[in-house]
Amino acid sequence: MATLVELMDAHEVVALPLHDCIILLISRKDLGVEVFKRNFKNVCGLSPVVTVKGKGA
Repeated sequence: MATLVELMDAHEVVALPLHDCIILLISRKDLGVEVFKRNFKNVCGLSPVVTVKGKGA
């Protein structure tokens, strides 16, 4: 949830949650990965492995 809120509030990027992932514009994927990894580590104390899927990934 923190990732979605930060993307919207701080970066004006709309992202949609879907099960265990987020959907956002491919042009904003690097930002999305960075924000997700940071928030995940803050909550869990671990660095996640992130896979990017989709056209142009």
